[in-house]
Amino acid sequence: MRAIRIPLALLLAGTIVGCGLALGLDDYEKVCEESNCRSCVVPSDCGEAPLCSFWTCEANVCTLRPSDGHTMCPLGVCDGDGECVGCISVDDCGASTACENWTCAARICTRTLAAAGTPVTPQPEGDCKQTQCDGKGGEVSIIETQGTSCMLNGGKLCDAEGTCVQCLTHADCSPSGSFCDPDSKSCFRCNDGDKNGDETDVDCGGSFCPKCPQGKACVDTINCQTGFCVDGVCCDSLCDGTCETCSLPGATGQCNYVPKYGEDPSYGASESCLLKDNLACTGSGGCKGILGLQCTGPSQCASLYCADPDGDGQKTCVKGPLDPCVQHIECYNKMCSNDLCAP
Repeated sequence: MRAIRIPLALLLAGTIVGCGLALGLDDYEKVCEESNCRSCVVPSDCGEAPLCSFWTCEANVCTLRPSDGHTMCPLGVCDGDGECVGCISVDDCGASTACENWTCAARICTRTLAAAGTPVTPQPEGDCKQTQCDGKGGEVSIIETQGTSCMLNGGKLCDAEGTCVQCLTHADCSPSGSFCDPDSKSCFRCNDGDKNGDETDVDCGGSFCPKCPQGKACVDTINCQTGFCVDGVCCDSLCDGTCETCSLPGATGQCNYVPKYGEDPSYGASESCLLKDNLACTGSGGCKGILGLQCTGPSQCASLYCADPDGDGQKTCVKGPLDPCVQHIECYNKMCSNDLCAP
């Protein structure tokens, strides 16, 4: 019997592959070469297809067809004619950017990198940074030279850290009499009605403005006309005694005693009077035991009263005359009347 030979070119073009019996061709021999004779029920009966091709099962005969163009394959993409190539078009290669360019020529992808330092265009304006190519296809942000003009967030000059600021020197500020704060790098005047620059209070204190009067905020004695900076305000005296303060509401700038049962975080030679240490101010410049602390005599108590109102046999510091109260046992004499310990 005579074997039917089917050219490879016809196979790749989609010609059916099978025996004459399977094709229903009665006048053909019913045998064929083993390699070209494949009957099927489903495409998987046809075996593994060559690269960039796939089997179909048509009329119970295996048919080889080329994969669609741009289908992924080991070398790149299928060309639609059964071949695996690097590319059909540049879209198969990758997205071109300002720092890398892709081309497709002779079905091969070629990547071209911009040199390191090449500026990326368009550039963001006025942000004190320049975007450049890194020579590897990526981008890097480079800080502009200090003093370069900018226009971000109200600034006009780039500083050494790449921030757009108002000023670098006093000469960058206007009108005349304005100063450049070296910390915030912003312009201010000592008569603009705002606390700005390095001022410690409105239009006073700091390195450039006049010293602040009594009662105004300060961070150091040099900020104050009085020569004393206490509790963050310009004070009328040194005010560093036990439980003394210069920041009482309504008396800011005047040295006064800390109110009874209050605290003094710092006085004298780094001393303090704190509730966490079981201490409280007496209201007259002293620091003694807090209410409820065990005691043997009144001199140990901020209230100046040591008693045993609850009768448990243990004396404690208790409230004195006219101290606010809720219960009788809070008071030294066990008498709470009209929310005050009776005299």
